Amino acid sequence: MKRLFAGLLLAGVLILAVAYLAAEEDPARAPAAAPKADAGENAAVREAANGADAGGKETAPEAPAAEEKKSAAGGERSSPFLFLVNRNHPVAEDYDPDIITVPGRNVRGERTAAEALRDMLAAGEKEGLRFVVCSGYRTRDEQRKLYLSQIQRRLDAGMTQTEAVEEAGRVSAQPGTSEHETGLAFDIVALSYQNLDDGYALTAEAKWLRAHAAEYGFVLRYPAGKSDATGMDYEPWHFRYVGKEAAEEIEGAGLTLEEYLGNEAAVSLSQEDTQK
Repeated sequence: MKRLFAGLLLAGVLILAVAYLAAEEDPARAPAAAPKADAGENAAVREAANGADAGGKETAPEAPAAEEKKSAAGGERSSPFLFLVNRNHPVAEDYDPDIITVPGRNVRGERTAAEALRDMLAAGEKEGLRFVVCSGYRTRDEQRKLYLSQIQRRLDAGMTQTEAVEEAGRVSAQPGTSEHETGLAFDIVALSYQNLDDGYALTAEAKWLRAHAAEYGFVLRYPAGKSDATGMDYEPWHFRYVGKEAAEEIEGAGLTLEEYLGNEAAVSLSQEDTQK
């Protein structure tokens, strides 16, 4: 019996060995290898996978890196000083400029703009000119008081509410929409002529600024003949800091800031909220 049992056991082992070798030689019985995906398919799978979270819900794909925008004149728009402020573009709520007193002047401004203003006026004064900076940075509250005072002055003169608001809007912006709240805008006149009117443009100081402001990063914000673009009357005293490269490009192309940045931001002078 022992010999019979041992024989049967040996026969079983041999049968199993033969079956195993047959499976190794027959490809049809071997498990199929996964097809190799090409690089494009892998990218598509990864993209699809990134579009769903762990719960299977679709999520927004990650935004691509922003490209550098270009101005209408063809230059790069990368300066932190290149942004619009007007009725259509109020000052951002989180805007927090580094405000200092303009060296040698009784006004305040954003640090970079204030230092550029100092250098510009010093250069002009070396040529015998005398400048007065009559307005610089204003807080929101200061702008509100100025705006309301302009309206009240016109009401006291007999205008209706509508007329007063419309006329006041031509010389003072609603709070939150004035360039003076950025610290980048300054109203500059001559010691010999301090009226804010077109007559100032005839002074030596105004002519010098018009010719040299761009060298220091400033542009005349509301030039003559550009009301359709800016929504403002000609203001030969209002200069805005945008940085040297942009200022020279704007000046060289004869553009306004709206045109340079390519925005449809003109404000009709007939509207109540036309502003400075």
